[in-house]
Amino acid sequence: MSPVTGNDLDLESPESIRINLEKFPGERVTVSLIGGGELQGVVSKVGSQTLYLKELTGREFFDAIIRLEHISAVAVKMRNK
Repeated sequence: MSPVTGNDLDLESPESIRINLEKFPGERVTVSLIGGGELQGVVSKVGSQTLYLKELTGREFFDAIIRLEHISAVAVKMRNK
């Protein structure tokens, strides 16, 4: 689980998806795509235009490179009960 809290998130920047993903290296996230799909994996690298997710859930032998402009939402576990 990430030590990042809701107060640490950037919600104002036009690049908030990229900026916030950079705060979760090595964390498992779910990204929702504008086209309607979802991918879940571990954040490996975040570039200026792409996200590299490794260890995709349900596709253990696959990784993905995703264009940041195609991501509509990011879900990450922030707390335990």
